[in-house]
Amino acid sequence: MRVSVVIPAFDAQATVGAAISSALWQTYRDLEVVVVDDGSRDSTGTIAAAFPEPVRVVRQENAGVAAARNRGIAQAQGELIAFCDADDVLLPQHLEELVATFDRHGDGIATSPGVSTGAPVRRRYTRDRPGGDGGGVASGGTEGLAPAPAKAVV
Repeated sequence: MRVSVVIPAFDAQATVGAAISSALWQTYRDLEVVVVDDGSRDSTGTIAAAFPEPVRVVRQENAGVAAARNRGIAQAQGELIAFCDADDVLLPQHLEELVATFDRHGDGIATSPGVSTGAPVRRRYTRDRPGGDGGGVASGGTEGLAPAPAKAVV
């Protein structure tokens, strides 16, 4: 698969199902969904595990959202990584738009804030962006794409 959607989740039983469903309803179909259950004390993991492939659930002790995202990246099998928080939903064409942007510009980051205005706003970052920390990570929000040795984040 080309895209791995990483969903970090902690005590998100009320919303994780919608987040996973939004990933599965994408118009772009070459994907997997990696849900990282970050030590939830509720039924988050059970709800996520009830979804069929291409959904996979990874469980870990509670370590926080950043550690859960990193664990998801480590477990991802896709060439590109997309993030969706457990309390968010992706618009149906979110991945299609990001992959198209990445394919056009392939050397940097394409992000979409997931606004529902009908016209996604895109920003582009690179590892050497002016004033940046050199890490290539988009500031603000959870979507971004950063080139990595084997994967990029969309």
